[in-house]
Amino acid sequence: MRKLLTLAVLALVAGCVETRDVAVSPAQASSSALATAKAFMADRLKDPESMKIRDVAHYKTVEGDRIVCGEMDAKNSYGGYGGYSTFYVRLQGNVVKKAFFGRDYDYDATDGCLQAARGSIKVAV
Repeated sequence: MRKLLTLAVLALVAGCVETRDVAVSPAQASSSALATAKAFMADRLKDPESMKIRDVAHYKTVEGDRIVCGEMDAKNSYGGYGGYSTFYVRLQGNVVKKAFFGRDYDYDATDGCLQAARGSIKVAV
């Protein structure tokens, strides 16, 4: 019962995060932003050298953050590729502020990239 109550409170608090819209526009490709995004994702993979990236898009917020979107694939524990999934990385300078990638976060990454392509993202206050 106590665990159920704790989960209910956490779900309620998680739903109370205040967000604001931030304008986004397409940006010139930034090799440093892409390198930072790649390094961030590679550090969290079982086989970093196997990572493949395609269909990369770059965006910039009015606040100066950079967003890198695209698709990535890497080998899994069995040594095979699992298939491409969307990634979304938002950077402030060379610091990753938000990142979604991999099969478990494909919906969140796709949503973030679609928001950026439409010209506005939601950012926690």
